[in-house]
Amino acid sequence: DLYIRALGDHTQKVVKHAEECNAHGKQALIRCDGPYGNLSFNYYRYGSLVLVGGGIGITPIISVLKNIYECDKKQLANKRMCIRNVHLV
Repeated sequence: DLYIRALGDHTQKVVKHAEECNAHGKQALIRCDGPYGNLSFNYYRYGSLVLVGGGIGITPIISVLKNIYECDKKQLANKRMCIRNVHLV
């Protein structure tokens, strides 16, 4: 799965394209680049995460990884963590 926030014209087109592909039983092929914005979405609700970063862009990803690793059981219950796989590219 790929999380895309449909905020502008371009991202709305990407989401529409993915929905159309899904309706026809096809896999959507999407090229992406970034980073743009921030990591304010709830990444705990996803079963698998693919985090891509390099150079200075690795800094926010390290924060996400630390946060996932350091969560105690009480925090996990409150956040309803679904994460089973994390991939760093």
